[in-house]
Amino acid sequence: MNIALLNDEMLPAGLGGAPVVVDRLRRGFVARGHIVTLITTHQEESRGSIIRSQDDAGSIISIYSNVPHRDRHRRCVRNPFVMKVLKEIWTEDKPDVVHAHNLHTNLSYGALTIARKFTDKVFLTAHDTFLVTFARVNSEAYRRATRAGHPYRMRVIDHVKAVGRRYWPFRNAGIKKTLRSTGTRVIAVSRALEDFLRANRIQHTVVIPNCVPDRSLPDGTAVEAFREKYRLDGPTILFAGRISRDKGIDALLAAAPDILAQVPNARFLIAGEEKRLQPSLAGISAQVRAAVRTTGWLDQEEMPLAYGAADVVTTPSICLDSFNLTNIEAMQAGKPVVGTIFGGTAEIVKDSVTGILVDPTDTRSYASALAELLRDPARAKKMGEAGRARVHDQFSLEKQISAHETLYRSK
Repeated sequence: MNIALLNDEMLPAGLGGAPVVVDRLRRGFVARGHIVTLITTHQEESRGSIIRSQDDAGSIISIYSNVPHRDRHRRCVRNPFVMKVLKEIWTEDKPDVVHAHNLHTNLSYGALTIARKFTDKVFLTAHDTFLVTFARVNSEAYRRATRAGHPYRMRVIDHVKAVGRRYWPFRNAGIKKTLRSTGTRVIAVSRALEDFLRANRIQHTVVIPNCVPDRSLPDGTAVEAFREKYRLDGPTILFAGRISRDKGIDALLAAAPDILAQVPNARFLIAGEEKRLQPSLAGISAQVRAAVRTTGWLDQEEMPLAYGAADVVTTPSICLDSFNLTNIEAMQAGKPVVGTIFGGTAEIVKDSVTGILVDPTDTRSYASALAELLRDPARAKKMGEAGRARVHDQFSLEKQISAHETLYRSK
């Protein structure tokens, strides 16, 4: 098949999980003999309107689009320039399948309208809630609904509280109209996300979880060098990815004093953008600050060393975190995960088998779970081994590619 993949960003510049997932998919499809074109965007007008390039996973086409962050909610529904360029590209390339991912800034959902002119096999993977929200779902009302066991239905007041004057009431209606008119099949990366989307009137959905390619464990010497570089001289908890309150960095730092009371030489390894971390570090004690180690953003080649250097990995999101690749990457690395009850983590981490599920807003329970695994290396190792086996069985890249191929052919 001739497959076009769309995503606003691509590696290595793109941050977050979606560029990683898209890169893994394109390489997996090429390995199966498909022709793949990645269509993405760049924000430097001086580079030209269209940049064509090639790598070992196929063609890459980058379109100039530089939508200001403050305008993205209005302009994500349609981007006329991008739509015009896509029409020109697909008139020549004639894709069999168009599979979009993150469109909510530069490519726009109008890309789906153009795609439908060339094929009826149009898909969109929802990596987050942004099909129906203006920001991450991070309210106490959402958390109450999750604790009660039912999906949260968004209200206008939720949107207004999230983005204030940037709220544009026609955005969500426009996106839903585009999905309906194009017959786009929406792929959710977890059941938790699918339930949320359906509760908010996104239909025609299916679940295909994210996965990871097979990877051997890193060399022990390299891991030890990593530990020395970042002064990891005690049992280590790893927090990796986007650093923000909704991803749980404040929850981890709030739990740190209780953890240090039980494991005085514990270390907190934080792998992510350091400038985003600074506000959270400002309010912590000197004792906690002395136990924190920061690496800055690590690329896909460096992350295995961070996992290898950790004793426990934590994903304490307090928002609807739809999947969080850190969960399966940590488990593949043979590490136990102390993960959140909010979002899709509970579909990945098996409680008391491959890790421990907690409500990160319950600081005492969260700290207790982390400290418990630091104090019991044998149990942590057993959970890590179970996690590695679970990833191999349930979250392999081969399984994900096959699921997509089946879906493409069924439409």
